[in-house]
Amino acid sequence: MTPVGTEVYPKGNIIYIVSHGRPDARDIKLAIAKFQEEVKAIEAEGQRPVCLVDLSDNQGYDTEARKVATDSMKNGSVPTAITGMSKNVALQTVVNFMIRLSGHSEQYKFFQSKEKAETWLKSIK
Repeated sequence: MTPVGTEVYPKGNIIYIVSHGRPDARDIKLAIAKFQEEVKAIEAEGQRPVCLVDLSDNQGYDTEARKVATDSMKNGSVPTAITGMSKNVALQTVVNFMIRLSGHSEQYKFFQSKEKAETWLKSIK
């Protein structure tokens, strides 16, 4: 059985968000709270937080989960690399739409591999 949920954990100044299955709005809210905690902790260490979102195991979002995620993106300023969508055109379309609605499309970048995403994030000062 595929797990459902969202993992949020730091490695250095990179905050990893790994989505499994089809997370609901409650799960997204919990992930956002954990992400905000990690941002504060990294900033307290004098580092700039960056984020890598891995959607390779994601099976989409319902309407409420998309709304919660999009609303949270409107408040953010953390450079974010998104990976794991190359085989899911429908998910790519939804995520692109969410990013455009956020008004912060310049801080999001898509990558074909996690390694390339990490290289980009490590280059940000």
